[in-house]
Amino acid sequence: MVAATAESAYLGTITSGPEHYHPWRSVEPEDPATLAAELPADTGRLNERHKLVGVVLRPAALLTVVRHYIVPLPAQTDAGGVRTVKIVARHQQYRAAEKAVRRLLTGKARGGPVLEDERGGLIWHTQGSGKSLTMAFLVRRMHLHHRLSEFTVVVVTDRTQLQEQLARTLRLSESEVETAETAAQMEGLLRDGGRRVVFAMIQKYGAGGFTFAAEGTETATTGTSPPSTRTPNAPGASGGPPSCRRSRTSPSATRPRTCSSSSTRRTGRTRSCCMRPCARRCPTRRRSGSPVRRS
Repeated sequence: MVAATAESAYLGTITSGPEHYHPWRSVEPEDPATLAAELPADTGRLNERHKLVGVVLRPAALLTVVRHYIVPLPAQTDAGGVRTVKIVARHQQYRAAEKAVRRLLTGKARGGPVLEDERGGLIWHTQGSGKSLTMAFLVRRMHLHHRLSEFTVVVVTDRTQLQEQLARTLRLSESEVETAETAAQMEGLLRDGGRRVVFAMIQKYGAGGFTFAAEGTETATTGTSPPSTRTPNAPGASGGPPSCRRSRTSPSATRPRTCSSSSTRRTGRTRSCCMRPCARRCPTRRRSGSPVRRS
């Protein structure tokens, strides 16, 4: 369902309350030039109504949204009961999942003239923007695609509570969800493959005999002393990633630290300090008494 004015447009479902309608502010993954060319010449700047109509209500895209980006979700009522509601992806969730799927379909694997794998990427999210649901939409979109249906999705977390939360959400994708309790079980699940989501804790990787070796080319170019090769049984390695020690000759070790306070944050600028503690030399710290953030 769409609630729109001349300038704005909000997308929801039949079970959405007024607070659950969200504006549509993205044109991607569609081409903005294509959308602008389909509008009258005197349209001017694209507003939310143009974007929602041009992206969501395009016939092929509307079928995709209905099939992949609307999922049922149990919600608690004011009376304390539970009812099932339908939720639809917000613009940033749709954009992220669609761009990821298109990259998987069209990107080239590393090899030969292709130096970097074109199928990977990074999705940035802010707090409260629906990271877990983005993952559920992406898994659902992949596993219902005829070319991606047999992909195994691996989710690596660092906390049991987060793992349980994500597992509950990803079950909305209707894909099989497995949790690897040991490194051996993780290896077996990955070997079997298939249409499933596999969860693993990052701490388990330290128990599989992995080593962390330095790259000689990087050491030669930076001039830093090579870090020692560590194994899970080495000092300082307790099943997790190796500890990092900064070399005295590292360029970053001599970089001036900066401090910030309420006055510098208002202008978006920082002041350089010496290597001594900022509280002793920073005039901004002495005036405002606000905490100092070191880089």
